[in-house]
Amino acid sequence: MRIVAAAIAAAILVAGCSDDPAQMLEDAENAYFIGDYPTAVALFTSLAEQGDPIAQTSLGYMFTDGLGVTQDVSQGLLWFELAAEQGDPDAQYNIGLAFGLGRGATEDPSIAALWYQLAAEKGHALAQADLADLYASGRGIAQDFNLAYTWAAVAAEQGVFSAAETRDAVAGELSPEALDAAFTMAQEYWQRYVVPFQN
Repeated sequence: MRIVAAAIAAAILVAGCSDDPAQMLEDAENAYFIGDYPTAVALFTSLAEQGDPIAQTSLGYMFTDGLGVTQDVSQGLLWFELAAEQGDPDAQYNIGLAFGLGRGATEDPSIAALWYQLAAEKGHALAQADLADLYASGRGIAQDFNLAYTWAAVAAEQGVFSAAETRDAVAGELSPEALDAAFTMAQEYWQRYVVPFQN
């Protein structure tokens, strides 16, 4: 009975919402943060069906985690894919995770690396950290300690603690000359793949 009441309330709220997509997105995010998941799902769905990548990514999270909907990782992945095709780095990262962990997709580190790369180049710190780990281990991608150090250093500078551990571990695999080159490349990557995406 409570679920039906919540669904009716969400439908009424959506019907009474502004036609302004920015306001609808704000309302959806507010509903999400206060735990009113049925309303958030209704609003995000309306926007996602109109092609809004932020709403599509948000629905991806909600289906993946089962918030306001029956948990359906595959459905979440479909929403992430729609947003990722529009260049949303959070969605790209989540597709990378799906293939990296085999969650909703067949585990394939090489596909994960491709999606991590796309997100990493848009400043996504977790994607940068996971890409660094793949370069360090050689899983799904050719092992490259220089690139592992570079991406890990960039992610660590953005506050990803595990990336700092990767950076320090990989540094021991590099000659002093290679370490200097990787440090310089990390500075270049910071300017290219982080600075333009900072708010």
